[in-house]
Amino acid sequence: MLRFEEMPRPIPRATEDLLRRGSDVLSWIAEGTLRARLASTFPLAEAARAHRLLESREVVGKLVLLPMREEIALDNQYRI
Repeated sequence: MLRFEEMPRPIPRATEDLLRRGSDVLSWIAEGTLRARLASTFPLAEAARAHRLLESREVVGKLVLLPMREEIALDNQYRI
């Protein structure tokens, strides 16, 4: 087992590259160039149901858990 002093340190160049790539992705999302495919939304109380759908691989896209029922006002075209 490695001691803390012996642990490999991140390579600054790799860190800069990851930050640049992350920034690119976030800017594409902000511009609308990149969009996530939203399969459905679920109230947080139905998290178990959403998880079962993910496990079954019946879903193409993202499932979003919403903390409050009133926030489920997304287009029905994205619903399963």
